[in-house]
Amino acid sequence: MQIGLFLNGIDINSIREKMVQIKIQKKQRHFEENLRKLIVPELFEINNDIKNEVDAIHHMVKKLEAQHYVWENFEAEILEREKMSSTAFNLFAIPHSMEMHAKKTGLSVLISENDIVWSNKPIQLVIMLCFKANERQIFNEIFDPITIILSDINNINKLIKCREYNEFIETMVSMYNWKCHPENVQF
Repeated sequence: MQIGLFLNGIDINSIREKMVQIKIQKKQRHFEENLRKLIVPELFEINNDIKNEVDAIHHMVKKLEAQHYVWENFEAEILEREKMSSTAFNLFAIPHSMEMHAKKTGLSVLISENDIVWSNKPIQLVIMLCFKANERQIFNEIFDPITIILSDINNINKLIKCREYNEFIETMVSMYNWKCHPENVQF
């Protein structure tokens, strides 16, 4: 970026744009670090055999239990939460417990090329959340950007095409922009 010898409006706008770009890049790096902490390769899966929400929840909870993320009652907590209100939206679901008492904070990701019937809705992406109470900060940092990213059907369509862990993480990071934290970027 070059600015003139005498600062003018165009230069000021160029500086502002560069500052916004730097802030977004810094937040993207932080977002990627958090994603890689929370979604480990063992918790990322492509599975085309799961047909419904109960099977998906059971399967994903068993993986979280095997990796020592959750207690044995986690599945019952997830199912209880689903009874209150479905966590399924446009092609995705974000099942979670109402409590933050997991052994470890993490996200389990399941992608299916086939529809999974979730509360009578077809979905293809499931992101199961489990959070430890003393790690609430990371929950606050990651949850809003993920929900903003998933609010765009084009983003969901890109994510369900991912076939491996790094591709999924990199795709999520590429979708992170100023909308994910608009209060922190001023124009």
